Amino acid sequence: MFSAGIDLCKKYDLIIGHFGHYPVHIAAEKFKVPNISVTLTHNTIPSKYNPPACAPDIGKWASPLLWKLGRYFMNKSHLPRVNNLRKENALPEAKDIMLDVWPSKLMNLIGVSPVFCKKQKDWGQNHQVCGFLNLPQNSDNEKLPYSLKQFLNTGEPPVYMNFGSMMPLKSEDRKIIYELFKETAKLANCRIILQIDESEQDLYKSDSKTYYTPPVNHLKVFPYCSAIVHHGGAGTTQSATLSGVPSIVVSFMVDQAFWGTELKRIGIAPEAIPFKKLTPKKLANKVKYVLNSPHMKEKANEIGKEIKKEDSVKRAVKLIGELINDRFNK
Repeated sequence: MFSAGIDLCKKYDLIIGHFGHYPVHIAAEKFKVPNISVTLTHNTIPSKYNPPACAPDIGKWASPLLWKLGRYFMNKSHLPRVNNLRKENALPEAKDIMLDVWPSKLMNLIGVSPVFCKKQKDWGQNHQVCGFLNLPQNSDNEKLPYSLKQFLNTGEPPVYMNFGSMMPLKSEDRKIIYELFKETAKLANCRIILQIDESEQDLYKSDSKTYYTPPVNHLKVFPYCSAIVHHGGAGTTQSATLSGVPSIVVSFMVDQAFWGTELKRIGIAPEAIPFKKLTPKKLANKVKYVLNSPHMKEKANEIGKEIKKEDSVKRAVKLIGELINDRFNK
């Protein structure tokens, strides 16, 4: 990644990249190329007004202490590797992952809708909320398979189920997850769209209750579903919310648990289930709760419409343009 960063710095006047790609940030610093970071989840920016992910919110007097504790453990585990690379390139040591390494001091674009993320008073001017970075709604001509359209049109709206990047790599382990989903659907008495691996298309046959699909464009199919069962990844959370559909989160790690908490906070998901505690019965109870909560469906629909009005890419481009003009026209 560092070598790729060097190549980019030789070719371009500005580097824009994911906040976690610190080798690229280091390359940009070494070659004195302006660097903008993009943060896709807002729980990585310390603030006394918000506690760290999954920590209890017991007031702004306690949040700084909780952040300090969290930063201590993050620095202990990640900072040595970062500083080894900095040292190799004759750069001074960084002191804090969350403050010095992840966000660009020049500009850190926060790719999260203001519905979820308001800019906090104690964030620096470099932190700018631009909104979810969605492609234009009609940016491709991809169409849903005819058989999937038929499934959607011949019964109650289904529940879409998949754990995205958290799905096991081995087919026998994925099969266990699929069976859990099917048992959940049986207990909840609902139809489901079950996303399978592309290599498994010939192994599973759809019926009137279960439609097996390889990965499809979420924004093409989610709006026709009654709920989305997912792992709480930033991208799937974004797609489900934009589609105006409630979520049911099964979290595998801290940032996913955070998104589960955020979805519940704004009223479009029940409390998330940690994967280690997942059972078909627990998941079915969450599904039944959502399917029998018209207020949650209405809220999800309202929020989806609100987010669709946000032209987040345009705002990000405007912020970048203003920064460039200010920097290069001095």
